[in-house]
Amino acid sequence: GEEIFHGTDPKSANSFSALPFIENFETNTVTPGDLNGKNGWTASPAGTMNVQTNVKAQGSQAVELNVGSTTNARPSAQHLLGSQGAGVVWFDWQVKAAPATAPSGTPSVAAALYFNEDGNLVVYDGSQSAWVTLSSVSVDPDAWTRVSLKLDYSSRKWLVCVNNALAADDLGFAVPVSEASFFKMEADRGFLDALSISTDIPAGIDMDANSLPDAWEMEYFGST
Repeated sequence: GEEIFHGTDPKSANSFSALPFIENFETNTVTPGDLNGKNGWTASPAGTMNVQTNVKAQGSQAVELNVGSTTNARPSAQHLLGSQGAGVVWFDWQVKAAPATAPSGTPSVAAALYFNEDGNLVVYDGSQSAWVTLSSVSVDPDAWTRVSLKLDYSSRKWLVCVNNALAADDLGFAVPVSEASFFKMEADRGFLDALSISTDIPAGIDMDANSLPDAWEMEYFGST
């Protein structure tokens, strides 16, 4: 069903990547230039999402999103995932987020977010069928920001952490999907790096803000 939704052929092997999926945009997976067609990525319009070496969060390469002279479509990049029915999936990445505005209509994804003109995080809460601005969460568009999402496919709820700290939880899915099947980013400009999609909580996440990483607390105490 997910393959039909994404326009791929269920009878043929294709570029769905199993979890965990790690993409650091380094030379072991992608080369400089247009991201489209590299390591299972689909990016368009041509030349608007490029692997480059000038601005990066880590390593030697990252992706730059730049609409340039293209005016008919917002640059986007998508990667298909085969999560094999995982009940909980974490999405974790680094971004330099240029200010954006809400897409029109209801997002066609489980979880959606962007940063507005004031640098505030804006999330889509399917429970309210509305975009919600988190005035308490503000980022510098010129600095790298870590964004981490936990999607629970049994409860159809998600939460988001910014720079390791909990920003919002108990958010409803925009679309009540049953499993993780893709990651997508759209922007007129910005940078993307260090993407990780896994069933394990990312290192360093501290949702209860007690200066102890949640993964460490779970390993040694069994709870946070």
